[in-house]
This record gives sequence, C-alpha cells and structure tokens, in this order.
Amino acid sequence: MSEDLAYSANPPASLTLSYRWGEKPQKLLLKSSNIPEFRSGLKLKDLPKTFQVLFSLSWRFSLPYFWIDALCIIQDSAKDWGIESSLMGYVYSNSACNIMACASDDPQGGSFRDRDNTEPSLMPGIVPQPILATEKGNHFIFDKEFWSKRGIPYNRSLKKLDVL
Repeated sequence: MSEDLAYSANPPASLTLSYRWGEKPQKLLLKSSNIPEFRSGLKLKDLPKTFQVLFSLSWRFSLPYFWIDALCIIQDSAKDWGIESSLMGYVYSNSACNIMACASDDPQGGSFRDRDNTEPSLMPGIVPQPILATEKGNHFIFDKEFWSKRGIPYNRSLKKLDVL
C-alpha cells in the first residue's frame, strides 16, 4: 500500500498478517537493492505459502491492500524500520482483519496444519484483561503454546477485534 493511503485519516480496507519468521533467514524480504523488482511485481508462485494464503484471502474478500512486515518495511534500512515500526499499531488497528498464521514455524510452511477430525477444532486458552490489553474482558488464544512465546502478534490481536 502506498504511504499516502496507508497512513491517511481514512485508510482503505486492508488485511494484515501476523506470522512466525522462523529460525532460518527469510528468502523474500524487501531490501534497498530489490525495490525496483518489488515495484514491477512478484509472481504469486514465488511467494512463501503463508503469504500466498494472505493474497488469496485478499482476492476472495475484494481487499486489494495488505500488510506483511517483510514486504512492506525495507529490511536493511534502520530509518525505514524506525518509521514503519512506530506506525505498526496504526496499520494493524485499521486493517479490516488480521490473519494470524501460527500453524507453521516459518512463512514457507503455510497457514494451515493437518488435524485429527475426531478432535475438537478449537481449544482456547484465556488471558485475563489486565495483561497487555486496552479493551475490557477476556481475550481468547487458540494456540496457547505458540502465543505464550510470542508477544508481538498477540499484542497486535488486542488492537483489532477482527482476527482470523
């Protein structure tokens, strides 16, 4: 999303993505050296599976804008990181929906995992309101093991009620 749209008083509807970066370096990152390549377009098949899911949801729900930190922040620029990271709360809180892709250890693994259909599909954990929250009430965490180790995506989820 261009800067003039992303931080306007009425930003367009968009999707945001919270995901695990993983232990290995990501293959696809926005850097100063590849900005022209990004502007000319990337092939969907070349994106990590988790990013492909976000693009598919974006098309399905007619939301042409999205936020993926690895693709929207120039990763080798301390200046861009400083500017963009200070605005992440604004971006996430103004998105139409935040996609939490926690089924994989990194973006290559996709957003879904195999499960036993005989088991319940949701096993929530509950975090009381005072922890990191500005909204009143309890916050439900469906992958308690993962979210207890990762504060940033969980904090993003508190800023936006529409989370998938």
